[in-house]
Amino acid sequence: MIDIAVGEWYTGIMKVYNMVESDHFIQRHFYNESSSQMELVGFGWENYANYKVFSDPVVHSTRYHSLHLAVKGCGTLTINGISYPITEGTFFLCPADTPLYYASDPNDPYAYYWFDFTGKCCNELFERMQISADTPIYITSNLKYYETLLRELLSVPCDSLSLDLYALSYFYQILSAIINERNLQPTPKISAKESLVTQVVSYLQYNFTFPDLTIEGLARMVHVSHSYLCRIFKECTGQSMAAYLTSLRLKKAVELIASTNYSLLDISMMVGYSDYPNFTKLFKKFTGQSPSIFRKKSDAC
Repeated sequence: MIDIAVGEWYTGIMKVYNMVESDHFIQRHFYNESSSQMELVGFGWENYANYKVFSDPVVHSTRYHSLHLAVKGCGTLTINGISYPITEGTFFLCPADTPLYYASDPNDPYAYYWFDFTGKCCNELFERMQISADTPIYITSNLKYYETLLRELLSVPCDSLSLDLYALSYFYQILSAIINERNLQPTPKISAKESLVTQVVSYLQYNFTFPDLTIEGLARMVHVSHSYLCRIFKECTGQSMAAYLTSLRLKKAVELIASTNYSLLDISMMVGYSDYPNFTKLFKKFTGQSPSIFRKKSDAC
């Protein structure tokens, strides 16, 4: 168990060495002389809605862990080839020394708070938080509580002699609240194959628009055979992977045809079909109408 006494977690002196503020970004970084079990490296806030030019995905692979909390908007986090949705109230972990990237949705830009930290006890801490590189997100139902704490922390003057202690104490409160929250919630026990299928479903939901997406490629990605993946997917979801992928693509096509002026050929490409005749055939089987007739009826409505 981790000793929660501050004296055990923090035994050094942190000094602010980097401060940045603008209408969309706030950052505090510390010079840490400690060799303790837990070291807070920095914290901050970023609002992508205030960027005039939308930035590229953030590529993260540092010796520090980062814990983020999205307070509005949405985006995606991708680790080990698996993409996870980021929505309002999502905590997402960027583990140290792990290649990954995260990106905001340009149509609904996110804003998040973050902490950078390191220390000997991090792995045990992640276990207690039930979060890891394999399960890097957690959606809280107590967003207002966390947001209140973080706003209070960012209101502390940069020149405060006790900013490091304030930051550390607020970080502990947040970690403690996550652990308590998760331990109060029943954690469903799922088998290894159910966990694998959950990862594949998540990946399909956020990557179905790629025309070169194949079941064979997915099987290689998760290191199982094609036949095994197809079998356990149907066992766990009640439908084949091919049917599930087709459903995702055609539901999106229906949405785009009804709500945009993109050409039908463009929409076919946008949902992952480079072969337009095949798209037309599948769409008619899915809706009972050809794409052109479906659009005419949608326009009439």
